[in-house]
Amino acid sequence: MPEAGPIWVHGAGSIGVFVGGRLAAAGQTVHFIGRARLGEAIASQGLSLSDFEAPMQRLARVNWH
Repeated sequence: MPEAGPIWVHGAGSIGVFVGGRLAAAGQTVHFIGRARLGEAIASQGLSLSDFEAPMQRLARVNWH
C-alpha cells in the first residue's frame, strides 16, 4: 500500500484542531489552515490535547498555515 501524504485540516477550529491534533499525536503529518489568531496562540503556547479517557498530550510542533 502506498504511503499516505500529509493531512490538511481546512478551517481548523476547536473540533478540527482536536481531531487533527489526535492524528498528529498518532504520528501523522497534519497541516492546519485557520484563523491567524488561533494559529498565533498555538504557536506561542503550544497545543495540548485532553479528553475524559486519555491523559493530556502536548504536541511539540504544529504546522499552521
